[in-house]
Amino acid sequence: MIVALENIQLFIGANSDNEQALNLSLLSNESLFYCFDDGQQALASFCYLEQNEKNTPKIDRCVHLIEQVLAKLPPSEKNNLSDSPVFLLLPAFEKNIHDELSEDFDRFVHALSKAFPQLFSHALSQCFPFGRAAFSIALKSAVSLLSSNTTSNIVLLAVDSLYDKMPELAESKKLISTEQTGCIIPSEGAVICNVLPSTFGLSIDTCLQNIVPEKQVKQGISSLFSQASAYLTTQADDKNVSKKNSQVTISSLYLPGNGSEEQQSWLEAYFYLADNISTNTQIYQNTLYTGELGSVTGLYNFLHIYNGYQSEWLAGITGQLEVSDALYQGFTLYSWTGTT
Repeated sequence: MIVALENIQLFIGANSDNEQALNLSLLSNESLFYCFDDGQQALASFCYLEQNEKNTPKIDRCVHLIEQVLAKLPPSEKNNLSDSPVFLLLPAFEKNIHDELSEDFDRFVHALSKAFPQLFSHALSQCFPFGRAAFSIALKSAVSLLSSNTTSNIVLLAVDSLYDKMPELAESKKLISTEQTGCIIPSEGAVICNVLPSTFGLSIDTCLQNIVPEKQVKQGISSLFSQASAYLTTQADDKNVSKKNSQVTISSLYLPGNGSEEQQSWLEAYFYLADNISTNTQIYQNTLYTGELGSVTGLYNFLHIYNGYQSEWLAGITGQLEVSDALYQGFTLYSWTGTT
């Protein structure tokens, strides 16, 4: 399916300017720090908000982040949100013993619906509380609805924050400091865009998903990469690619890289893409520049890919892997159709 994106707005800790936020690797941003009550500091990329109290609950922080990103929309588009399906990409929530989402999720959604009723007005609006994999799951649903002409557009809105988790992250030694390296840079943000079917633009070639136990993350990613390789081989056959060049090469890969175990998992599974990568394949790990955005990560990468094709520094086939802390994984292949 081919799509175009409109009304792209970003409000993330690393940079709240749209153009700069999508080109962080080209900027020389100064390091941002979070200061603990005892005077200790750790690298972090949090947004400047008037409500910067350290005991602010996660839901309140996320409400403020959504307020900021919606404020960047043109008034007409902000007023029209109730007429469109809105897919909310949300943090992951633990399940109870009955395999149901916890009361924390219920309170989170209730607070959002109270603050932003327009986001829940349309009958097709949905929540995707799957953390870093939320985008991959939401995109597949969006493609299904758009390709069947069930709706003419879908708004994607992602929000997350690790601001409330700083003491916990410090205690578990997951923060970068003068004494610790190889850890994460906590961040936060809200990102929104409107997705529409188009005759030219970003081609969403295939959306692959997996649900695997925590101890089988590597096996799950290996399966996704194997499926992607098989798909590309089929495409080569359909296009009558010569046997000499029988494998379609992936030009760019967007992969996790936030100091967590996900990076090791895809490194160990990388072999399954061996037939479809080359020495020219570029790897992008945006978390190194944005910090850990949680459920905003996938949508940010999606916009980064779209901007890359439009700006012509991306070409050919691009793959995007998103992996949540538990269970959910997604791998999407893109290309560009028509002029930029």
